[in-house]
Amino acid sequence: MVLATTPYYSSMLIVTQVAVDRFYTICKPIRHRATSSIRRSLKRVAVAWCCSLIYSTTLYLERILASKPCPAFVADPLQSSSGGRCDQMGALGQYSALSDVFKVLPFVFCLALNCLLYARIVKTLRDRFVLRIHRPGRQVPEWIRKIQQSRVQITKMLVVNSLVFFICNTPRCITLISGYIHDTLGVTRWDANENIEVFSGVLLVLNSCINPVIYNLTNKKYRRAFREVFLPCSSSTSSQRMPTVFHLQISSD
Repeated sequence: MVLATTPYYSSMLIVTQVAVDRFYTICKPIRHRATSSIRRSLKRVAVAWCCSLIYSTTLYLERILASKPCPAFVADPLQSSSGGRCDQMGALGQYSALSDVFKVLPFVFCLALNCLLYARIVKTLRDRFVLRIHRPGRQVPEWIRKIQQSRVQITKMLVVNSLVFFICNTPRCITLISGYIHDTLGVTRWDANENIEVFSGVLLVLNSCINPVIYNLTNKKYRRAFREVFLPCSSSTSSQRMPTVFHLQISSD
């Protein structure tokens, strides 16, 4: 279970790191340019995986330790030789319910942080657009306008990607929270259905493979690269229409 949940939590942290990086790119560009580097990004990814591994190990450590002894001993009339049986579910019920709560905490934290960051990003982009509209006399250079358009397009793509990510993970977290509440109150669970479990599992699998579809739908450059890789015939015809620039060098003998 530790090896299965570590990639799950690391994906949440990496998506949140992308949102933080986009926040500094849009809202604090000077600081981002001064601190961003490939080595720093690799360190962040490594930290995300290490934190996920530590959290997953801690999360299931209580269950691993509690599974060895058998503190709950219930009389079982069907077992005449021993006069009782080891009730593992009774021993682990409180631990599993508590661990279900901590399973949801990273999701809630990452969801709240992503909403806050993207709200700040959208506000910053809107304020810049309004400021540009109120200064019609000043002509914005073409290269600056293209950079702004590229940033807006990338931000939209990341917002959609994060939104789909959290939508696909929400049903699983709802079932965990519902299970904890119903187990605490001692009532029958409304989601005790295999179809709900299968549906939440399908969404988790869909989340792992839907990113290329989102990139192709929201970014023209990704669509062009997709056609060049998977549709070479169509990409060759489109590349012929584009002008070709040659590098010319004049040397004097």
